[in-house]
Amino acid sequence: ITALLCVPLVNNIPILKHSDWTAIWFFLFIYSVTTVCFCFMMSVFFDKASVAARVAGFVWILSIVPYKLALPIYDSLSIGIKSSLNILSNSAMSFGIRSIIRLEVLERGLQWNDFTTPATIDEELNVGLVITMLLVDALIYLTIAVYVEQVMPGEFGIAKPWYFPFSFKCRSSASKTSPAQNQKSDFIESDPSSSPVGIQIRNLRKVYPGNKTAVNGLVLNMYEDQITVLLGHNGAGKTTTMSMLTGMIAPTSGTAYLNGHDVRTEIEGVRRSLGICPQHNVLFDELTVEEHLRFFARLKGIPNNDLHQEIDKYLVMLKLTDKRNAQSHTLSGGMKRRLAVGVALCGGSKVVLLDEPTSGLDPSARRSLWDLLQQEKKHRTILLTTHFMDEADVL
Repeated sequence: ITALLCVPLVNNIPILKHSDWTAIWFFLFIYSVTTVCFCFMMSVFFDKASVAARVAGFVWILSIVPYKLALPIYDSLSIGIKSSLNILSNSAMSFGIRSIIRLEVLERGLQWNDFTTPATIDEELNVGLVITMLLVDALIYLTIAVYVEQVMPGEFGIAKPWYFPFSFKCRSSASKTSPAQNQKSDFIESDPSSSPVGIQIRNLRKVYPGNKTAVNGLVLNMYEDQITVLLGHNGAGKTTTMSMLTGMIAPTSGTAYLNGHDVRTEIEGVRRSLGICPQHNVLFDELTVEEHLRFFARLKGIPNNDLHQEIDKYLVMLKLTDKRNAQSHTLSGGMKRRLAVGVALCGGSKVVLLDEPTSGLDPSARRSLWDLLQQEKKHRTILLTTHFMDEADVL
């Protein structure tokens, strides 16, 4: 756009022949940044991209209306009113272009030293003020986007209360004693006193629309250095429980603590030490096996010096050494499943959630995966779901 405006393309005469092209580029760059922030803001209100695009386009066109309404009475407006009209980025853009055109008419054009100078004596608005307002617009758009994303996360995610920016709550500790921990019964296995609690589930409940209860008041402690298995048939609520523990869906009531972090209020802290293998493989088709392990290990904070050793370790454990440079879409179903488990384990994840990790594996591969989990449970809390009785018994 800067080239079209400042380079002599037609009859060797540019459209803006007196302006410094770098100043024009800077003005358009700031406007572009504001436009991107506007798109971020609009995107958080919609789940479907097509609807978001249509509504955003309509609002984008409407944002120039204040400028159009102000033109007939522009000279009578105070600098405060003119500045307030720049809250909408398209109006600010129009005011800026108006100032640049007036500078061109005076054969001065927009120069860097004109940013704080009005085009004429009777003009109060200058390009520098317009750019400042565009930056303010960008900040407002980003603030709205971040806020709405936190309080209206959509189908997946846990919504924060509308007042969350003003709430300062001390982090809950998973070591606090709850009534459920103090219960004594001949029918409840006593808690091991020596092992730290990795996952605490407290009265976790999920009810879907139509009064369909998927999880009903689950209370459970899971400990480090152990593998805890949730055994149940399809539809028993195993995956729903996993989804609540990872913050994918919000619980109707109750809560859970992973390494001392509340899944309702401290989901960022939960995810810093979390590894997950979903029920269905979530892999990048074009990435190789090594690239998957490298990406997720770095994402979990493994330093570069230890990265190669970490990758080699899991390639050997997963028996995927010969597939090191193979893209994931070329792997068999069993190999993809093993890679998904490796992604969950790599990077030193303190809490590992495995949702039916052996589905689709042959008996030999299942046995190998069981051995791997037994080796890797040290200093970890592993929660695994399955509907195989023999698997639950072995682990």
